[in-house]
Amino acid sequence: MFGSAFGILIVLVLAGSPGLKSIRPLAFSVAGSLAGVVIFLITQNWWPPIVGPFILCPALAAASSVLGRKNP
Repeated sequence: MFGSAFGILIVLVLAGSPGLKSIRPLAFSVAGSLAGVVIFLITQNWWPPIVGPFILCPALAAASSVLGRKNP
């Protein structure tokens, strides 16, 4: 949830409120956050237990939501 919110805030900063008129950035942000969880579960031995999800989920959610926004 934290990663998805961070991804949406990035789109809001980059595109403004018109960037959130469609559901696409939200869907990409949620998908990126879920991908972060999956990658953390696969590589959980490489990360400290608390730090890993708080790095991977927001980073992937932000990157995917930026990819999901429509260019004006």
